Amino acid sequence: MIRFEEEWEDENNNKHTEIAQIYRHSDGYPEAIINDLMNLFLFLKKTGTYRCASYTASQFIFIDKLKTAKMIMSYYLKKQPEEITIDDILNCNIDQPAFLLGHGVENPADGIHGDEEYLYVVKVNEDKWHVKISRHYGFPRYDTQHAFEKAKWEFQGSLEKAYKKYCKKGRG
Repeated sequence: MIRFEEEWEDENNNKHTEIAQIYRHSDGYPEAIINDLMNLFLFLKKTGTYRCASYTASQFIFIDKLKTAKMIMSYYLKKQPEEITIDDILNCNIDQPAFLLGHGVENPADGIHGDEEYLYVVKVNEDKWHVKISRHYGFPRYDTQHAFEKAKWEFQGSLEKAYKKYCKKGRG
């Protein structure tokens, strides 16, 4: 489960937090998530398309699904992933293709499912992201409503530091 959070102050100096929470069914290990977050951060920075936490969560899902769709369709069509077109994806004849499953937008007030291996909090803004990571033994699975509040975070720091710690092979 990944929570994207953005904090800001209004004109009256009242603090606000926007939370967008998503679920990715597989490959939720830090090596994969942190690599994907770094790629997304760099892409949004390069293209000037960072907006807010909810846009960031949406873009994370979109890019992940596109990558997965190309990989799955390349297997079925016997093509290289870079040869797969949007028409290939939209015209597939696969029953319940995996690239259409495995992601969800969650209501943060609902907590977690209880079967997550990791929890992530990604504090986003245009210039720098901060990450918190908790393994499954670091948060209560029985108290799904308060898992994020009660989690023991094994890592807290900048996305850059998380990347150096968890992603040994470089950008993928």
